[in-house]
Amino acid sequence: MVLVLMIYYPPLKKYYENPKQVFTDAQTNHTALPSFNIDTFEIYQAVESVVKELNLPCLVQLSEGEDKFIQAERLFMLVKKAQTDGLPIYLNMDHGKKPRSSFSSS
Repeated sequence: MVLVLMIYYPPLKKYYENPKQVFTDAQTNHTALPSFNIDTFEIYQAVESVVKELNLPCLVQLSEGEDKFIQAERLFMLVKKAQTDGLPIYLNMDHGKKPRSSFSSS
């Protein structure tokens, strides 16, 4: 299903220096930027696989409830590793009800 969702987005620029460029490019080209809630490592792997195959940017995000299954710190490290590998995956952490509430304490 992830593949189907991302395949319909027109390709954006292939390399971005930072997330702001991704948003600017998407807005300029009137293109949606897909965003996926990540609650398991397997879902993250599926998203990363499609991004790697299509080289299209996306956001991954985590809600407070999902933090029980895949901690924010782990998702942060996965996204940093993907970016180091040149994948345009960016982390959105604005799902918490209050500042830092999306981060686990462990």
